[in-house]
Amino acid sequence: NQKGALIGLFQYAAKMKKKLNLHRFSDIFFPPKCLNCKEIIDKTDENKVLCKACFQKFLTELEVSCPICEREYSLCICKPKTFVPDGFAYSLPYEEEEGISKRLLLSCKNKYNKALLQMLSEHMLCTAKKRNFPLESCILTYVPRAPEKFAMGGYDQAEELSRAFSKLTSLKRYRLLSHRPLTKEQKKLKASKRKGNAEKSYTLTHLKKKIYRKDILLIDDILTTGATVNACTSLLKSAGAERVFCLTAAKNTRRALFEAYNTEEKHNGEEDRN
Repeated sequence: NQKGALIGLFQYAAKMKKKLNLHRFSDIFFPPKCLNCKEIIDKTDENKVLCKACFQKFLTELEVSCPICEREYSLCICKPKTFVPDGFAYSLPYEEEEGISKRLLLSCKNKYNKALLQMLSEHMLCTAKKRNFPLESCILTYVPRAPEKFAMGGYDQAEELSRAFSKLTSLKRYRLLSHRPLTKEQKKLKASKRKGNAEKSYTLTHLKKKIYRKDILLIDDILTTGATVNACTSLLKSAGAERVFCLTAAKNTRRALFEAYNTEEKHNGEEDRN
């Protein structure tokens, strides 16, 4: 049995080495293309996600203010109704209309792209700092993908975003939450049905002892109704988490989903820290 296990381990290592070697030459045979217009990106460009023209359009999109609170999206104070995290922030708008932000987020959801994950995690870190998140006291976790979805795609976008974010910040990252198999898909449900489904979909992992009296930074890709984040936050709080801060790459901008905070209310750690 030990011999068989060692052989399997060596075969796996050889397979991974082959993949890594192929990855080194991939830019030569398959140069990166802009995720928006599909044009080949100049090899001298530092940005390997968007061409120069599309990157400028992307920056223009970011200048648009939230239509509800009229702040830039990284400082948006709108939240889903009945939202329970102690703090929240989103980096990008997820518009119903086609835009570059939406295409980037859909690409992140469907296919591993190291450069894109790096770009999104950098935006998320910038947003967290703007919102005065207490990163120095947080441990990092993420909203896990359904196991059947992971099996089909071999990829969990929230996990990879948290991995990229962890590398930027050196925050300790743990898989504190697990997604139960064969539950209904949130996006196919009406808003009224999502809360109950989300509560049935998630559970704590065996690492729950690491949660007690800790601040948790919960990473996800897109926030819609907030039902998933609420369910995960409640689980983390039940295990003794001190505070839970939700940080997503984007939020859905449908007006009906959100209500604005009183602009005089202090939030997300913006109160004076003595």
